[in-house]
Amino acid sequence: MDSSDGKRTRNPWLGVFGAALFLISTHGFAQSIGVVQSYLELNQLQDYQTSDIGWIIGLYSLLSLVLGIIAGPLIDYFGIRPLTAPALVLSTLLYFVMAECTNYWHFMLCLGVLGGVGGAVASTLAISAAGKLFVERRGTAIGFALAGASVGGVAIPLLLNATFPRFGWAWSMRILGFIILVLNLIGSLCLVLVSDQVPLNTDLGIRSAAPSLEAFGSGTFCFTTVGFALIELAMFGINGLLPTFAVSVGFSLQTAYVLLSVLAGSSFFGRIVAGVAADYIGSFNALVIMNTFSAVVTAALYVPFGDRSPKALFAFASLWGFGSGSCLSLVPACVGKTCDRKDYGRYLGTMLSVTSISALIAIPAGGEMLDRFGPRATAGFFLATAVGSSISFTFARWRLGGKFLNFTQAI
Repeated sequence: MDSSDGKRTRNPWLGVFGAALFLISTHGFAQSIGVVQSYLELNQLQDYQTSDIGWIIGLYSLLSLVLGIIAGPLIDYFGIRPLTAPALVLSTLLYFVMAECTNYWHFMLCLGVLGGVGGAVASTLAISAAGKLFVERRGTAIGFALAGASVGGVAIPLLLNATFPRFGWAWSMRILGFIILVLNLIGSLCLVLVSDQVPLNTDLGIRSAAPSLEAFGSGTFCFTTVGFALIELAMFGINGLLPTFAVSVGFSLQTAYVLLSVLAGSSFFGRIVAGVAADYIGSFNALVIMNTFSAVVTAALYVPFGDRSPKALFAFASLWGFGSGSCLSLVPACVGKTCDRKDYGRYLGTMLSVTSISALIAIPAGGEMLDRFGPRATAGFFLATAVGSSISFTFARWRLGGKFLNFTQAI
C-alpha cells in the first residue's frame, strides 16, 4: 500500500504476525508454566511444597502484569519501535539464565523477577501493537496475535517433555532459548516495519508516558477489570496447577504434560474464532457468552469428575482451553471500547496491573488448597471465580449501553 505522501505503507497484519511471535515466549511460556513447576517439584526443588514453588510462579505472573502500568504509557508516548529491543533481550535472556539455576533463590530472581519484567515489556508491547494497528477489526487482530501464545502453549510442553529426559534441565532451557531468540528476532523486525502506523499520545508532553488512573472514571472499564481479575485467577490457577492436579489424582507426569498441550491447542481455535466473532456480534457479547461457557464446562466436568476420570479431565482441558483462550483475546478488544486509540496502551497496562494480584496468588493459593482440601474443593473455588467473572462482564456490557440480557445489539 502507498500513503498519500508517497511513502510505502506496509500491511499492518505484518505487525500482528510479529506480535504473535513475541507472545509465544511470554503468554505461551506462561501457559506452559505448569510443566516447569512440576519438573522443579520432582528435581531441583523437591524439598519444597507446591505452594512454596507457587510463589516463584506467582511473582513471575505478578510482575508480567503489574509492570504493564509502566510499559503501556511508554508505548503510547514513544511508540513500539524503542521498546522492541528491550523486549527482545529480556524475554530471551530468561531461558539462558534459567539454565544455570539450581537453588530456590536462583529461580526466584531469574524466573520470578527477570522473567516477570521481560514478560511485562514483551507482552504489553505485542498486545498494544495489535490493538493500536486496528480499530474495526481489532478483535480479529488481537485474536490472531494471541493465537501465538497458544502455539507456544502447545509446543513448549511437548518440547520440554522430549528434552528433559534426554538432555536434562540446563540444555532443555538453552534449546528453548535459541528457538525463542529466532522467533523474537523475526517478531522485532515485523513490529519495527509497521511502527510508523501506530498512533502516539503526546498531548501532555512527557507526562503522557506516566501511569494514570483516569481509566477508572469509566464504569465499563472497572467492571471489565474486575471480571478479568476473576477469570485470570481461575486461568492462572487451573493452567498452572493442571499437571500437579493430574499427578495428585494418579495420572503420569507425561499425561499431565499432554493435558497442557491439549488445553493450549484448543485455546488457539478459541482465540481466533472469538476474535472474528467479536467483530460481528460485538466484543462484549462474545466475551460474556464465552466466559459463561467456561464456567459451565468447569461445573459440568472439572468439579465432579476431574479427580477420578482421565477422559473427563481431557475433555475439560480441551473445552476450558477453548473458552478461557477466547476470553484472553476478547478482553483487550473490549478495553479498546473504553478509550481512544492513542490511549490504548495506558488503559491496557492499567488493567493488567490491577489484575496482577490474581496472578500472584492463583498458584500459591490453589496449591495450598490442593494440599489441604483436595482437588474437588480446589476445582470448586475456581468455578466460583469463573461465575463471578461472567457476572462482572455482564455488568460491564450493560454500562456500555446494552440491554442487560438482550444480546441482539452488537456491543
